Amino acid sequence: MADKDIIYPEKVKRLLKTVFIAKEIIILKTVDSTNNYSFIFSKEAFHRDGNDAKDKLNGIVIVSEEQSCGRGRFDRKWFSPKGGLWFSIILNPSIPLNTLKNITIIAAAAIANVLIRKYKINVKIKWPNDIYFRQKKLAGILIESENINGEIILVIGIGINVNNAFYRNPDENLLGAISISDILSCKVDMSIFLAELLNSFEKSYIDFLNTQDLKSILKETEIFIN
Repeated sequence: MADKDIIYPEKVKRLLKTVFIAKEIIILKTVDSTNNYSFIFSKEAFHRDGNDAKDKLNGIVIVSEEQSCGRGRFDRKWFSPKGGLWFSIILNPSIPLNTLKNITIIAAAAIANVLIRKYKINVKIKWPNDIYFRQKKLAGILIESENINGEIILVIGIGINVNNAFYRNPDENLLGAISISDILSCKVDMSIFLAELLNSFEKSYIDFLNTQDLKSILKETEIFIN
């Protein structure tokens, strides 16, 4: 029987309906931060392939079983043990720099949409980048960008408490967090969950690239934001 805590790339790809997101999935055992790794990976790609790298990089997903130095906004530490879903998506969007921040809320809406519609978990988005369930943090997003060889590379870091059950963790600093397995009282298949998230994100992301209309995407999700 497959371990629900493990991401199986081929299983994820069988479930994908994406055009370019997750055309390549890189699985790591441990890393300081999937965002940090994504930028190092991108710089190496540009050094090797020149500007041809920008199209090759677009949509690559980096997943790690755990992070030693996961972080959120303002360099806040993000506890990232095995059982959670810690990943980054590398993008090379051709949109004005002042609209890049909107991709944070697109990612948040995509996550919330899957949790509400697929798993019946009534989450809320805490503007602009956190997902909460009953006042407890379930997921967070950190978007960072770098200019590499004259190209803006955007990395979307996403951390979701999936099967890392907090009720068993005595760390008092984590009393404000909760996981999907805590809510559902059962483990979630991480490969299926990741595929669902990537499908949801790409749809909204492509819609935004085509229309630059954030309001219609948020209206479609029907998700409460505070």
